[in-house]
Amino acid sequence: MKRILLLAFLAGSVSLGYAQTKPASDLKLSEQQSKKLQDINRSYMASTSEIRKNDALSKEEKKAKVENLQADRTGQIKTVLDASQFEQWQKNQSASKEKMANLMEKRKGKEGKKGGRMKDNSDETIKELGLTEKQGEDLKSINKEFAAKAMELKGKTDLTKEQKKEQAKALKAERSAKLKTSLGDAQYEKYEALRKDAKGEKGKKKKAAK
Repeated sequence: MKRILLLAFLAGSVSLGYAQTKPASDLKLSEQQSKKLQDINRSYMASTSEIRKNDALSKEEKKAKVENLQADRTGQIKTVLDASQFEQWQKNQSASKEKMANLMEKRKGKEGKKGGRMKDNSDETIKELGLTEKQGEDLKSINKEFAAKAMELKGKTDLTKEQKKEQAKALKAERSAKLKTSLGDAQYEKYEALRKDAKGEKGKKKKAAK
């Protein structure tokens, strides 16, 4: 449970920073203030992403470093905004954090339901595929690498929507090629079938909920 909370905190920190790359319009910023805030948030996003990808750090160490980054960012933003703007920014922060917390709770609830989305890296999936220990480690490593790259791509602000779409497509192709090399054709096909079935089950639940 503690590990889940730490992961949620780290994921939320990145998502929250991404959501605030463009300052809120209700702050009524000058052009100069807007640029400074965007620079601060982009720097925060990049630093947070690096921390998340640093496997040499424990989850607790990552959390501590991200908290330090958040405090540093808040201090920088306070020097850019006037008192009323900073007060509004803090309100926006609280609202965003609450929204993120609710989202994480919903995700945890969905994962706990029977027939939910397949967990690519779970021991259950590895066992069902009949993978060797090395293949299981490869599966986890490849999917972890893909998730990190996808998150990094999502946070890029210098790409158009179409460029992101093309790069995401290339990332998926790269992951598929690596998985196929590690798992072999038969196990890879079974893996993809499991993923397809899980998505189909998820789609049925959405239709039933409407």
